[in-house]
Amino acid sequence: MASREVKGGDNETHEEIDNKSEWRPPEEGWIKINCDRACISKTNEAAYGILARDSKGNVVASIEKKFVSVEAEVAEALAIKQVVKLVIEKRYQKVEIESDAKLIIDEINGRGRKGHGELHKL
Repeated sequence: MASREVKGGDNETHEEIDNKSEWRPPEEGWIKINCDRACISKTNEAAYGILARDSKGNVVASIEKKFVSVEAEVAEALAIKQVVKLVIEKRYQKVEIESDAKLIIDEINGRGRKGHGELHKL
């Protein structure tokens, strides 16, 4: 995690923390798949992006999809569902999946809240 000093609107110096970590390639013979979603609340739009890379960082697959009238958690769940479909379609055997969707990951691992809206239907 990195930080830097920035001037705020109050003209005082504040520390800004960069929570984004640097992408690291998977081990040799593995595929790493990253997925994330983005939402625009004013227009009620959502989208997800999926990027699969090999151990050398080469892109081996990518998918993007846009939605209208979809909750953020549903868009994230749809992205992860698409990752599973991609793994099956490409017959990947050694896969590392990265997502910042804690709610969805907890649901998949059986640690989530039961009955969360539309998620159980996916």
